[in-house]
Amino acid sequence: MIELPLTQEMIDRARKRDKELGRLENSILKQMGRFDGFLAEEALASYTKSKLVSSEGSDKFHYDLKIKGIKVEVKAQRQNNGKKPLKDYESTVSSFSEHQKPEKYGFITIVYDHISSKEPSSAYLKGFLDYEEFQEIHRFIPKGTKSGNNNYISRQDQWNVWNSELKMFDNSPFTSS
Repeated sequence: MIELPLTQEMIDRARKRDKELGRLENSILKQMGRFDGFLAEEALASYTKSKLVSSEGSDKFHYDLKIKGIKVEVKAQRQNNGKKPLKDYESTVSSFSEHQKPEKYGFITIVYDHISSKEPSSAYLKGFLDYEEFQEIHRFIPKGTKSGNNNYISRQDQWNVWNSELKMFDNSPFTSS
């Protein structure tokens, strides 16, 4: 797991993109999670020195970044306890994303110190999974079901993997905590 640098410029760009997008249908968090998603994209693009493509042309709904030429869809989660995510927590792909067919998923947690915090305190890259591997190992979590070890009740049908199953970009296992 890698803590990603967050800058005010990234936060400002993510807020601007969120504001410009307008209302989305089928928002799990009633539009509240979009900023976290945009910030996760900004942070990963900066960290990997890659091209952010999520707002360009016909690809904007299929993947967010090209890292070393590989199409990566960024999946963000919010955590409100001020701590880094644990290996025995889960990473999620919502049923709203079924149409996406990236080459890899990149999973990031945006951390806030408290549920009422307005500004994120940190961001963590939990890891990557190739699309095909995600399809092989994910577990289906129906809407309204408790998932994982953190008592989260799913707000949407989703597919989860354990953070401990995620890998580095080159598909080697993460060895740091």
